[in-house]
Amino acid sequence: MAKLLGFILIAVSATNVAFASTLRACLDPLPIQGTNFPLTHGIRNGPYVECKYNHAFASPQFCFYNATSLALTHAPNVPPVNDTTIPVDSNAACPTPLPLAISYRINFPDTSDTFKCVTMSDDSDGAPVVIQDCDFTGPSNQVWSFVGSTIRQGDKCIDVTDGRNGDGVKLQVWTCADGNTNQQFQHSGGAILNQPNDIIRWLAHPDKCIDLTNGDERNGNQIQMWTCFSSNTNQNWVINLP
Repeated sequence: MAKLLGFILIAVSATNVAFASTLRACLDPLPIQGTNFPLTHGIRNGPYVECKYNHAFASPQFCFYNATSLALTHAPNVPPVNDTTIPVDSNAACPTPLPLAISYRINFPDTSDTFKCVTMSDDSDGAPVVIQDCDFTGPSNQVWSFVGSTIRQGDKCIDVTDGRNGDGVKLQVWTCADGNTNQQFQHSGGAILNQPNDIIRWLAHPDKCIDLTNGDERNGNQIQMWTCFSSNTNQNWVINLP
């Protein structure tokens, strides 16, 4: 059973969801005159993509992109998300167009000091996708490449077991195959990655979301698909760099 708390989801029907051959994301970090500014958030703000960068010893910096053309653009005459101040223009160091997504960890927002990561238990077909303590120095089985609508490590993709559409169907890894709908997912920003907070739907059945089974953060708990519920914290994920 999925637990419910905070976050509102917008329902997406199967008829208006399409396979994304590419996924775009804000650059992280943004190098400005030899200093790296870490990304605070990358999010849609009306017709724009807003990339906000903070640094302990400098004012926030922004990159704004046209959400349709993906080209770098001037700052819109609207406040940034969760802010009231009209920002300065896009920094001159911002790349254009909006870059392709790269490789990330998918973290569960654990309230303790232990970070939890979506993990490939091994690289054989059918191996469970589980939650595990994040290991930032060990093997790369917690680092996922976001390639279009797939989430992969090498030639293995996160896969809905047997393509079954039902609550509680577990996730596994399987050899990636073009056109395999069991391996196609949609992020909450569509073809643009929301960072750091993300909700990941099954593209073939967008009423189903990647879900931490029973909200159980114990190591080895296999991740499942579950009906997307408004405010279900088991379906809220944090996307971070490796």
